[in-house]
Amino acid sequence: MGLIAQEIKELRRMIKLFDKGEITAEDVKTKLVIYKETHKRARFALDVHIACNKPHLLENRLHDLNLLSKGEFMQLPDDIEMEMVVCPDQGSKAITRAQCLSFSGDTSNMEICQSCKNFTITRQLLTPPQ
Repeated sequence: MGLIAQEIKELRRMIKLFDKGEITAEDVKTKLVIYKETHKRARFALDVHIACNKPHLLENRLHDLNLLSKGEFMQLPDDIEMEMVVCPDQGSKAITRAQCLSFSGDTSNMEICQSCKNFTITRQLLTPPQ
């Protein structure tokens, strides 16, 4: 998971904790200051790259900077099963994590899916520990 997605999830978690009274407003403010500084630097690096006039390399640069993971989209629904990932075995089509798990469960796909990073993460997220 890339930096942006991690921080969005953490912010959502913090909102829930704050609403429950489990963390203080000061805790939230501190995290926001840290995120703001992190994003300033990430934005600067991204602006430098865009200024190099090589937009076809933008996706790779986002991955290199760990702002987004390979195959990651910025759609972050509350239901983790509805998060979108890229399936390299379906022509790099965007599918939900639930569809990924279903596709990988098909006997003809089991072997090829084992080496897919998106499947590995999806399996960890959606299946209970054994």
